[in-house]
Amino acid sequence: MTYWLNVAVICIVYLIVHSYFIYPISTVLFSKLLKRKIKPCESIQESLTVLIAARNEATVIEDKILSILNGNYPLSQIKILVGSDASTDETDEILSRMAQVWPQIRSIRFQKRLGKSAIMNALAKEVESEWMVSTDANVLLHADALLELMYTAQSENADLVGAHIQYQSLEFRGVAWEEDSYLKFENALKQAESDVFGLVIGIEGGCYLIRTNAFPSIPENALVDDF
Repeated sequence: MTYWLNVAVICIVYLIVHSYFIYPISTVLFSKLLKRKIKPCESIQESLTVLIAARNEATVIEDKILSILNGNYPLSQIKILVGSDASTDETDEILSRMAQVWPQIRSIRFQKRLGKSAIMNALAKEVESEWMVSTDANVLLHADALLELMYTAQSENADLVGAHIQYQSLEFRGVAWEEDSYLKFENALKQAESDVFGLVIGIEGGCYLIRTNAFPSIPENALVDDF
């Protein structure tokens, strides 16, 4: 009994050490040897649809959409589709006002609260472009974000490309510092996995590019869409 107990303890300890130390370190080291440079595409011809699931995002939704429209991706190739998840603030009014100015914007109001996964499933059915971008309302896009996502997808012949998420500001109280540190570690590990394997276990749900026909229906009991 003692022998098997010792074996079990050793196995458990090894799995913990492997998960948190051996695998990350070895993957990062291999990625240094295999890392490939992304060759920028000469031009962007692909159209894409940006999907946003919004629930009471009145404080950020306008800045979010402007960060897309004011970016460097050709406006003629962009559509923005927002699903308002039974919002009770001014989200719908802001979307309606912006849609009158920007023909790229279309909003759909869902009268019953469904949650992000169900909203994304519904919005994905409305997409006609070859590519779509899923992004959160509170994640502002860098001017070149969409270009770089598409550059990477084309250069690597990839169906899915995750964005690099960074905090704009961080208040060092509570667990904010720890969360920021973990996010940096996770981004570095995902990049290393991509360099070594051409795959990642999951992407950051705040912003990612995916080929429309590769987008799977998210299970109804799933809380998030990024695994």
